[in-house]
Amino acid sequence: MDDAPRLRELMEHAFSTNDSRPDWTGDAELASKYTLKLEQMQMGLAKEDLITFAVMNEAGDIIASVAVGKKDGQDDVGRISSLIVQDDYQRGGVGGQVLTYAEEFSKKELGVKKLWLNALSTRTALLAWYKSRGYRETGETSDFPRNYSAFASCNIPEDVCFIEMMKDVNPA
Repeated sequence: MDDAPRLRELMEHAFSTNDSRPDWTGDAELASKYTLKLEQMQMGLAKEDLITFAVMNEAGDIIASVAVGKKDGQDDVGRISSLIVQDDYQRGGVGGQVLTYAEEFSKKELGVKKLWLNALSTRTALLAWYKSRGYRETGETSDFPRNYSAFASCNIPEDVCFIEMMKDVNPA
């Protein structure tokens, strides 16, 4: 819980960063207006069914994070969320290392056979990156939480949603 302010800052920054890669960050308006209240971050960190990992550099700064848990209480399906890497550490393999750690932890400690995650539909480069890591689109989508207070001032296009993806980690 002590890291909540720094994790909140990392998440806000991840949404608002100016990235030169086309279709990596997604919607420009969302990026410019996204805010996350500290209380919201603290509530997320307090969830008993979710484990959040923070990655620190040598100076003790949080440079990446990821959360893992079971998908909707399913014993054999894990959920990976909030994979974030600070700008200065992107394109150097940190995201891949963090994702691999989350996958291995979920497989070994949570005993899952499949992993589930999602990404914003406008972030086509990120979706392609997940595919290169073995994830496949399930054909399902999740609604974008337009009514969530963090997005209240944003005019999000109606077709923006989350693309659901899955990966087998323990094939039968």
